[in-house]
This record gives sequence, structure tokens and C-alpha cells, in this order.
Amino acid sequence: MNNVKVAQAIQAGQVSRQPIEMEDPTFLPGSLHTAYARMTVSPTGISCTIELYLSLDGGITKKATTTPIVFTSTGAIQDVTLPLTMPAVYGNYGVFVDFYVAGTLYGLYQATANVVIPSVTPPVITW
Repeated sequence: MNNVKVAQAIQAGQVSRQPIEMEDPTFLPGSLHTAYARMTVSPTGISCTIELYLSLDGGITKKATTTPIVFTSTGAIQDVTLPLTMPAVYGNYGVFVDFYVAGTLYGLYQATANVVIPSVTPPVITW
């Protein structure tokens, strides 16, 4: 499901984003970081897809994304690795996670904190 369709489904009241806890990190523009999604999906052997992305407009436009990560459920706690290159443009980015089970949208999530990419201007040296 693309983000426009997700936004339309949210507006129509068909689905809603659920909050997930997260630290309030600050990262340098363009730096690579890895998030970990700890989850349990039962029974074993189910195809799952998770995508984490950053957005400035409530999750409509992806400014940075892990792209969809496919994994198979184990029935036990799993840590899914989500590598993400931070946006090159400064901003206060919302963090969103879309989760699918067997190709069907299962959950939409938004972190309770944002990722901050600071704006830094070079110092001006005068003599």
C-alpha cells in the first residue's frame, strides 16, 4: 500500500497509527544508523514485511526509508534490523513504521519522538 493510500485510509477512519516508544535522537545529515524492531509474530513461518521511514508531513512523503524489509516469523521474539541513511536536509522528522503480515497491512505506527537532523552553518572567522 503506498503512502497516499495509507493516508486516505487513515482519513476515512479505516486504520489509525498507533504510538510506539522511541528515544529522541539527533543524527548528522547523511549518516547511516540502524534501528531494531523487537517483535513477536506467531505462528512460525509467516512472511512479514516492515518498513521504517522518516517524514516531515505526517508520513505522506518518505524523506528517508529502509525500503520494505521482508522476514519470516519464528514464533519467538525477533529483532529485525532496519538500516537507514539519514536525510541530507535538516529538520524534525517524524518516525513511521508500516507492518504487513502475509501481504496484508497489519499495523501503522508512529514513534512518540522525532529524529532531529540539525542545521549547522560554518563558523565565520574574522581577524
